[in-house]
Amino acid sequence: MVLLMLRFLSAAALILALVTSPVTATPEAPAALDAALRADLHCAAAFAIAASEQARGSAAALGLPPLAVRGKRFFADVGARAVEQGGMTQADVRDLLVGEVREMQRRAAADPDKELAAVVKPCLARLDAAVPPLQTPDLAQCAA
Repeated sequence: MVLLMLRFLSAAALILALVTSPVTATPEAPAALDAALRADLHCAAAFAIAASEQARGSAAALGLPPLAVRGKRFFADVGARAVEQGGMTQADVRDLLVGEVREMQRRAAADPDKELAAVVKPCLARLDAAVPPLQTPDLAQCAA
C-alpha cells in the first residue's frame, strides 16, 4: 500500500506535469466511479493546487489550512482508492487529476485567489473527515 501511495504524484509534480503536458481535452472519469469518488478526485486536485500555492507564499492560499501534509495524504489515499475501487489505472488517475487542475486553472484566469477559495473551501469537510487535523495536546497529556 505504501508503495502504491508513493507512486502517486506529489503536488509539485502534478503541477509540473500539467505545465509540461500538451494541451488536450479534460479526460472523462470512467462511468464506474461513484459521485463521492469523483468529488474526492476533484478535491485532491484542488488541494494539490492550494499546497503548491502555499509553498509559493500566496497570501490567499496561506489563508487556508496547511495542506502540504494532510492534502498530500488525501491526494494519495484518493488516488489509491480510484485504482482499487474505481478500476482506474494509475495513468488514468494521473490524467484525470491533470485535467481537473487544468480546468481549475482555466476558470481561475480572471481571479485566481477567488477561484482558489471557491474550489478548496467546500472540500475542507472531506479533508477533515478523511485526514483529521492533528490535535494540540493539553498540559495533562504533555506531562504524562
